[in-house]
Amino acid sequence: MTFLRTHACGEANAITRAEIQRRFPEVARQLHVSLAGLDRKLRRVAHEANELFIPVCASDRGYFYAERPSDFDPLIGRIGSQIRLEEARLARLRAMRERMANQD
Repeated sequence: MTFLRTHACGEANAITRAEIQRRFPEVARQLHVSLAGLDRKLRRVAHEANELFIPVCASDRGYFYAERPSDFDPLIGRIGSQIRLEEARLARLRAMRERMANQD
């Protein structure tokens, strides 16, 4: 997370996975992943950082270290969308279960 705090503080300074690969190849080595697996690992590291209240965010601009409360808005919006999609999926599964139960 040090490289984000140093090189990508605030969404305006977000850094893409491709830029991380180009500028900081040692990051992939530190995370023990190939460059191809770096994006998945970065998402996991960002999630784990958030679990520890470390303000790492991602947006369509890249990864960054939050410097103001509004920096969380894109991430909160994306998670909200994912929740709504999963709630709709859950409703469909429950409906299918109910149809099957009523066929007996």
